[in-house]
Amino acid sequence: MSGTFISTCFLAAPFSQVLEIRNGRVRGVTSNFKSKWDISYSHLSAQFAQVFSSHVAEDFGRCTEESVIVERDMTWLKQCDVFVALIICDQSGNPYQSEGVLVECGMALALKKPVVVIREESPTASRSYFIENIGRLDGVAVISWDRYSANASTEFTKALEKVGFTTNKIDHKARFERSNVDSVLSAHTKSQESHTVSVKGVEVVVNPEVFSPKYSHSPDFILSNLELNGTTSLLDLGCGCGIIGLYALTAGLDRVTCVDLNRKAVENTRKNVRSLGFADRAEVRVSDCYENVEGKFDIIVLNAPYWDREATNDLEHAVFDKDYLFLKAAVCGGRNHLTEGGAMYICFSNQGDVSVMLNLVCKAGMSVKRQWLQAANTAEKHIRILLEIAHPD
Repeated sequence: MSGTFISTCFLAAPFSQVLEIRNGRVRGVTSNFKSKWDISYSHLSAQFAQVFSSHVAEDFGRCTEESVIVERDMTWLKQCDVFVALIICDQSGNPYQSEGVLVECGMALALKKPVVVIREESPTASRSYFIENIGRLDGVAVISWDRYSANASTEFTKALEKVGFTTNKIDHKARFERSNVDSVLSAHTKSQESHTVSVKGVEVVVNPEVFSPKYSHSPDFILSNLELNGTTSLLDLGCGCGIIGLYALTAGLDRVTCVDLNRKAVENTRKNVRSLGFADRAEVRVSDCYENVEGKFDIIVLNAPYWDREATNDLEHAVFDKDYLFLKAAVCGGRNHLTEGGAMYICFSNQGDVSVMLNLVCKAGMSVKRQWLQAANTAEKHIRILLEIAHPD
């Protein structure tokens, strides 16, 4: 498992048996289950950038849509780096029936995912043969609930090591998705040292006062949908640490230009370009939008700031765009820097004013060719929107 980077886990837990129903309506889950689930979810949220959970997605049974469950859970199983099964007891000490967890556990094993089982022993009933002996399987680690609840971090780290992950793979590259912009900025401010981040197999160093992918999965969303086949040039508009442009270079593009208003971001990108051996194919410069950009490109990528607030320093320009003046300049000036048949990719969010972005596309005389949505898997997270826009046909 050398080089593996943990970013997501799938937390499976009893569902139907823990629902609290009054007057024919689901009111949530039992307090006994919720207290144990909260411990597990809080710990895993601190360990992983993203935690898939049906309890969060369905608001603990209040908004369940049976038609999407199987497909959704299979998608989560394929995407997750680690599968975690929470198998616990009710208030009387009897195991909750959890057929769904067992099915998902079997699917995770079939997909060869590392599996961690957090299991509460029952004083009154025995578990099934499968659960009692699952720890004998390769790639599976079992933690007793008593040990886990007493010292979650230590016990979970040991479990990860058993299934093939080591502690250092969590410490310096771990990414913690945050949706509250002030929380993100606070995390950046507290970080006074450079750190390493890996996105889609590209490892970069991020310096202080440069916006970091450590706290956002926007780059992953963009790169998962970016179509590079047949293209030779790309402009990374607002490059930050340079991850978008560097990914394009590793994919074989001939020419990449990275620009940013933040001088420290530009220097950071230059260092990453040099360290990865792409100095002969990349241009990196300070530019306020297209101010210092020359020529045309097959692709322009903009991971746009979402929030209509005043930026008070260079770092805040990565997230704040008062009156969306930068977005306006980027979209309306984009067509002048696109080759014939070229496209601009804009990542935005429902935390910003989506109508402003769409109106700017129309004002620029561009048309939306494709669009993608990245739905939130937890209640507190936002929905990302990625548009591919181009000259009208």
